[in-house]
Amino acid sequence: SILKAQWGCVMVEGAHEMRYELSDWWRRKKERWQMAVAWSLPTWIVKWTVVRAFANATTGKYGDTEPDTVNYSMLCERNAF
Repeated sequence: SILKAQWGCVMVEGAHEMRYELSDWWRRKKERWQMAVAWSLPTWIVKWTVVRAFANATTGKYGDTEPDTVNYSMLCERNAF
């Protein structure tokens, strides 16, 4: 039989599908909340955070790296956040 949950997702038989739909629903809600918080931040805080992340990624053992050559993937690899 097919069940319809209160959040509007249609689920087929079985707890596995129901669990997946529920976890996907929570993931989407969490992402929407995170984006709302990010977009509500003042611009100066966002700019300051980016500058600090790049400064952190170009110090220590990466001190010889120029900030112009660092991209987002390098920031993540160097754990600059």
